[in-house]
Amino acid sequence: MKIIMNSSPFIMIVMMWGTSSVLPLTEGGSCWANYDTLSGQCVALIHRRVSYEDCCRISGFSFIERDMSTEDIFRSLIMHGGVSDCLPCSSFGKDVCEGITCNRDEVCVARNGQPLCNCDPDCSDVDLDQPVCGSDRQTYTNECTFKMNRCQERRDVELAYYGQCQDSCDTVTCAHGTCLVDQMGVPHCVNCSPECKDKEVQGSVCGTDKNTYESICHLRLTSCNIGKAIIKNHNGRCVGSTNCSSFLCMEGNICSMGTKPHCSTCPQAGCGRYALRALCGSDDVTYANLCAMKRAICDTRVYVKRQHFGPCARDMSHIPPQDREAYFRYYLSFFHHEQVSEPATTALIRRLTTNTEESLTRTGDNDDTTNDENNQGVEEENQGEEEDVIGVETEEEPEEEEVAEEMVQEESPNL
Repeated sequence: MKIIMNSSPFIMIVMMWGTSSVLPLTEGGSCWANYDTLSGQCVALIHRRVSYEDCCRISGFSFIERDMSTEDIFRSLIMHGGVSDCLPCSSFGKDVCEGITCNRDEVCVARNGQPLCNCDPDCSDVDLDQPVCGSDRQTYTNECTFKMNRCQERRDVELAYYGQCQDSCDTVTCAHGTCLVDQMGVPHCVNCSPECKDKEVQGSVCGTDKNTYESICHLRLTSCNIGKAIIKNHNGRCVGSTNCSSFLCMEGNICSMGTKPHCSTCPQAGCGRYALRALCGSDDVTYANLCAMKRAICDTRVYVKRQHFGPCARDMSHIPPQDREAYFRYYLSFFHHEQVSEPATTALIRRLTTNTEESLTRTGDNDDTTNDENNQGVEEENQGEEEDVIGVETEEEPEEEEVAEEMVQEESPNL
């Protein structure tokens, strides 16, 4: 190594000849022998393409993260008296992460002598072939993917249960806790602890029932006691409001109004990819599946909850007259678990499945025209505008058998 002094006594240029044998070349930065504390500049090059750790081990005084070409180094020394962005080696060997608290699924790492929180969830015991369902109703490839997504996107989402996301507790197996459904009929696995320990009380939270709980543990305890899932809406106390203008929902949710504000999760994609599983909403509208009902809530900002699975008994106005008999047969087969074999019925189900979002989620998009070729002699029913029953909160679910009987008595004469 040869050191050449130029006309300025403060600038020293170190010419590196044969120094590749001193340290292995890496994709790192450059190591410097002097550090000007006043200007914060490096002023004497020792080695190029070296890591911060290797630089400080060979008694370097400072380090530059980027690798500079010989021309850049020469230009900076001559024109500026040194190179900026230096990291002194005075802190090398110390635990820079000491006292640093990172978020969940993050770990502190030293990056060029500075602490940095990186997403690095613990996946040591994760079954990579086991999909999981998040509280956002999204299915993830495995728990590790779920944790990494949650960390990178800074989302306040919890692991609901293992397996694909389901529409009811019937097909959910909870590894820990009990499966309970929330006010939307969505299943959740809730850890039912007998009591909340002091270490579990970490600040109040607001539940989706708009009640404030002392901690997330107390929220879960209430869920278990009433037999119905309550999900954390946001940290802190609930904001007392009666409309959506000042009501807070966590990121990714929208506020919809019923008798009170509700926070609803909006589907991220179309609902046609979900299987047809008709359900009746509290607005007496039949929806093709739970996704379609949620989509309608997000579009209208009017809250609807599920009355029961299966079509609404009295809601046939949005079904074209030529399809009502097939729809009625489907309705009966749903409750009586009969095999649907009639061609007209199976064709209707196939068409409703294909057009999930258009066929069953709207009452305002009724087709008031009749196909002359296929519907001659069929009297058009319900020609007047139908008044929508919006935001109705149903306290009790009607028995499925009673609904079926009403359907038979009231709709059969009109078929």
